[in-house]
Amino acid sequence: MKFIWSLLFFLFYFSSYSQDTQQDSAVSEGPIGMTVEQFNRRIKTTNKLLLVYFSADWCVVCKRQKPVLHQVFSEIWKDAELLSINLENNPLIAEYFEIDALPALILYKDGYMVWNRVGFQEKEKILDLLKGYIKR
Repeated sequence: MKFIWSLLFFLFYFSSYSQDTQQDSAVSEGPIGMTVEQFNRRIKTTNKLLLVYFSADWCVVCKRQKPVLHQVFSEIWKDAELLSINLENNPLIAEYFEIDALPALILYKDGYMVWNRVGFQEKEKILDLLKGYIKR
């Protein structure tokens, strides 16, 4: 598994994709080197909905998803949180969840996973989903 991640990183690192250096306050990076224990503690200690966004710097679709998440969380930041995890900086989390496609989104409510998807998700779909769980 580590070999595959290393190979993917190497291939995309030397590709022609530009790096997105713009910082979004609503879509902030999680800690570097987060352990599975720290991740599980974060899931269980939040009182809000928690959407976990798995991405990588080389992922083109992730770069499209990031502004969508920024828009979503600018509207519902009082009721939900976003935890953005860069898989290059957190290989233990990637291995734990066996993430093999990006971007990946996982929604937690009261410490339990209630929804997950891989690939680009539209703003309206994410908003409707989150608002549905907020009302419950």
